[in-house]
Amino acid sequence: MYCSCELSLYTAQGHHAEPNKELILSGFSQIQETDVWSSTGRDVSDLSSNHKEADTCIVLHAKDAKHCGFQQANIICRDTDVMVLLVAHMPTLRHQVWMQTGTAKKKCYIPVHQIQLNNEERSSLLAFHALTW
Repeated sequence: MYCSCELSLYTAQGHHAEPNKELILSGFSQIQETDVWSSTGRDVSDLSSNHKEADTCIVLHAKDAKHCGFQQANIICRDTDVMVLLVAHMPTLRHQVWMQTGTAKKKCYIPVHQIQLNNEERSSLLAFHALTW
């Protein structure tokens, strides 16, 4: 399990991760919003961010998952901005990225890593995201 979400520090410290899985939490209300916590005790200070929007933090955590040796990142989100950012950053993610979207009754899994764009199209996505945000 690998996620970034806003939970209380109390909940985070009481969490016992399954073997070979890690829970990453950020945005605690009891501590500075730039602090990040890992259920494995791993130093995750590189994931510290002052981004207010989760969109960009999701990409940061997906990159960290690859850095830690995970071959796949599963993003559960219905936000098209996240999809745009993931597609734009796929060359640096370099692993399978799946985005779960849809409703509770009708889920849809999108293989972001299979979306093919040339470099010009891919780089224009970041400008598009900035202008439409």
